Amino acid sequence: MHLWKAGDVIKVDEYLDMRGLGHNPLFNQLVQALIEMAPERSDERVLLENISNHVRERGMLPVYPLGLIE
Repeated sequence: MHLWKAGDVIKVDEYLDMRGLGHNPLFNQLVQALIEMAPERSDERVLLENISNHVRERGMLPVYPLGLIE
């Protein structure tokens, strides 16, 4: 989150790749849970949503319709 907030997308991508987070469905579930727990329109929630969107845009995580996560 600190790297993303600092605007260092390259380091964010390196971090995700080195730790295999982009291919781990539990990472997506964790980020989604944190988003849902964060207050609406808070800086934290916006930051988490942006990170989640970035990971999806990179094609690293599958996008599941609601209720279909296995």
